[in-house]
Amino acid sequence: SPAVLSGAEGTMGIGDAGQFIYSPTDGGDDAVWSHNGAVLVEGDPAPGFPGGVVNIFNSRPQMNADGRAYWVAGFNDAGGTSTLGRVLYTSPTAAAGDIQVVLRSDDLIGGFAIARPSGIGFDYDFSEDGAHRILELTLDTGSTADDTAVAVDGALVAREGGLVPAGSGVLWESFDSVAINSAGHYLFSGDTNG
Repeated sequence: SPAVLSGAEGTMGIGDAGQFIYSPTDGGDDAVWSHNGAVLVEGDPAPGFPGGVVNIFNSRPQMNADGRAYWVAGFNDAGGTSTLGRVLYTSPTAAAGDIQVVLRSDDLIGGFAIARPSGIGFDYDFSEDGAHRILELTLDTGSTADDTAVAVDGALVAREGGLVPAGSGVLWESFDSVAINSAGHYLFSGDTNG
């Protein structure tokens, strides 16, 4: 039977050759669909994980000019239907057959594990050539006073509770709105205690 797609998010991606990716519901299940059809649907096996790990949601899709797709997904590795961790996926052709894990909960950044269940934030960006990435993360630091951070190409560049450059003793509190270009130059916004 034909898929029944409805709704969408505020983000989607479009490539130079007319490729696209967006996040509708597929018969009531959260999904990402592209010009190739269904890429990943809630309840499917989670790509890049051992058998039995299930995809729970798919959100915030983006696409580079060459058609490479990215999105954040949730997974459950304990046999339930709630999100127990997040993963950032990419697909070079925006198709189900070539989905790859970029980063997931429990991976290490700056010596800390990316937290569960929602350590990979919805604010992320990849350079147009795909060589650089910037992400807003929550880390398992043991404290909510210093667990949010911004990572560029796998290195922490700002962390909650850390000094704002040239900030006269002002400290970071939270982060959002990230961007990066093909030269690796990046920017982000955040709140401070100032």
